[in-house]
Amino acid sequence: VFYLGPSAMLDRPLTLRVGKQTTALLNLLTSSSSFTSHYQAAGSIAAHNQLGPSANATVDFKGRKVITIANACNGLELFVLYAGFLLCFPATLSRKLAYLAIGLPAIHVANILRCAALGYIGIWRPHLIDIAHHYVFKIVVYGLILLLWWHFTSRIKPSHAPAAA
Repeated sequence: VFYLGPSAMLDRPLTLRVGKQTTALLNLLTSSSSFTSHYQAAGSIAAHNQLGPSANATVDFKGRKVITIANACNGLELFVLYAGFLLCFPATLSRKLAYLAIGLPAIHVANILRCAALGYIGIWRPHLIDIAHHYVFKIVVYGLILLLWWHFTSRIKPSHAPAAA
């Protein structure tokens, strides 16, 4: 709770990293440097005192705000969900660590791709941003987590399984 709670100790640097990586990916995909990112404190001073320090990463295209990446969009909750799925399932520690080492970066890359796609949609198809953000990309990202978890569990034999005849 200390690391994930009000201090935002993990949220802030992750949010800032997602903003920077999203900007870099958009610039790479468009062969330009038209995308920039900047960081701003979220909320008022009173909010900081109650909720802890937080930041939003804003991605701009030619000086116009395209997307804002808040702490809730940085992927940390997805990491915790995925890790919880793995840690609560009976398997060897080495198997759990291997799937964490593969899954967490995969989820992070998927989140960067999601944010970049939202940036693209925000510029060229802004009428689709809400449905993409709230529905399409949630299905895709949670689908990835489910797929990783399914792969993890598909090779585990239950300890109470009957012996083969």
